[in-house]
Amino acid sequence: MRSKSDGGRARLLRLIRFTILLFGSLAAISCVPAAVPEELLIAYAKAKDTYLRGDLPGAERELSALLARRRGFHQAEFLLGKVYYFEGKLSEAQRTFAGLLKRNARYNEAELWLVRIALQQGDVQRAEKNLEELLSYDPNDPRLLYLMGSLHQAKGDVKNALEFYQRAAAFGEELAKAHLESARLYYQFNLPERALKELRLCASLISEDSLLREPVASLMQILSKEAGNK
Repeated sequence: MRSKSDGGRARLLRLIRFTILLFGSLAAISCVPAAVPEELLIAYAKAKDTYLRGDLPGAERELSALLARRRGFHQAEFLLGKVYYFEGKLSEAQRTFAGLLKRNARYNEAELWLVRIALQQGDVQRAEKNLEELLSYDPNDPRLLYLMGSLHQAKGDVKNALEFYQRAAAFGEELAKAHLESARLYYQFNLPERALKELRLCASLISEDSLLREPVASLMQILSKEAGNK
């Protein structure tokens, strides 16, 4: 049987989670030209939480209701497109992302999802054309490189698939450094267990011949002992 204190702690954790989501939503919406009413920001945060919990039908209902009240709320529309995609409603997802892109030609995220949809639908030619154009502007985006690798794999072109996958994987070193810096900050604030978790993520991203591998392994060994002694 759960105690009252356990119930209170669970409610507090839910409140903290919702607050973080709300702050994230407020930051994301700061670029919307017209002011969005606070109640719609809260509704968006709630819909995003529903999406993150894996309740796709619930998120679709909440986002559709939100967009019926506020057209042009592009963050909500983008999230609805992702919901449609993961629900397998590819036509609805394609229409949503295409609409976003039509209103804002620089909405690169929407174009990325259109490429994913094309690949999912087996339209390799359209996906390849869009990817080549995107890569002409940003040849070092690991997401584009990964998608191009997937495209070549779908075509049975193993050689080019591996080439693009390896180019995408090369960016793992940059992500590894971000985890390493996070570990340093956690350790600075006397949180060795959190620091160790970040170091493990760092180690999973770096290559076998990376100069980071040995010092990261040594740090993990030290922090494992510290975390075990706490």
